Amino acid sequence: MKKKIIVFDLDGTLVDSSNGILFSLSEAFNESPCILSAPLTSALIGPPLGETLRFLCPRAEQSELDSLSSSFKSHYDNIGFRRTIPFPGVNEMLHSLANVGITLHIATNKRMRPTSQIVDLMGWSSLFDLVLSPDSVSPALPNKAAILKKLLTEANLGTQDCLYIGDRLDDYNAALEIGISFALAEWGFEGDGSDFPPGTMRMKAPDAGQLISSFID
Repeated sequence: MKKKIIVFDLDGTLVDSSNGILFSLSEAFNESPCILSAPLTSALIGPPLGETLRFLCPRAEQSELDSLSSSFKSHYDNIGFRRTIPFPGVNEMLHSLANVGITLHIATNKRMRPTSQIVDLMGWSSLFDLVLSPDSVSPALPNKAAILKKLLTEANLGTQDCLYIGDRLDDYNAALEIGISFALAEWGFEGDGSDFPPGTMRMKAPDAGQLISSFID
C-alpha cells in the first residue's frame, strides 16, 4: 500500500553525527576513571546513551556510568553536536519530499535537546511535523518501538499509513514490532546488510524520486 507519511531515524540516516558523538565520548572518558573496553568507532552510533556507556565500560558501577553520562551530555549539548553534518543528498531529498506534500516526522533514540539543536542547525525545523525522542515524554520511552508507537498515536496514524527509514537492524525490528513498513538507508549503514531479511527495501542513496515512485500515492 502506498504511503503519504515518512518517518526518519536521525543519526546514521539523516545526519552523520559520529564525529561529534565520538569527540564528546572521548572527552567524557578523559574525565573519568573508567577504562574503555572497546575502541570509539562509528559502530557505536545509534543505541541509547546508557546502553552505549554500559557496552564501553561493562564493569563500571552505576554511579560511574551516571557521571560519564552527565559529562558526555554537557560536552555534547554545548560543543559536540555542532560537528554534525547531513549525509550528501539528504537536504535535497527532504525539501523535495516536503515540496510535493509528503508529511515528514523523526523518531530517534537521541535525546530531545541535541535532536532539536541538530534539526535547527540543519535548517530543517519547518520540514518535520513531529520529532520524538525517548525523553519527549515522562516517563521516558524505553526503546525505538515505543517511540514509533507514540508517534503514531500523536499523529493519529494507522500502521498502514507510514514508512520508517533507518540504518540499523534495531530500526527494522522496531518497525516490524509495531507493523509499519521499513526501508534501509544504506548510505548510513555499516555492514553488508546480511542481517536484514530478503526483500527488505533498500535505498543506496537519499532519493526523493525513488520514495515517491515506490511508496507515495
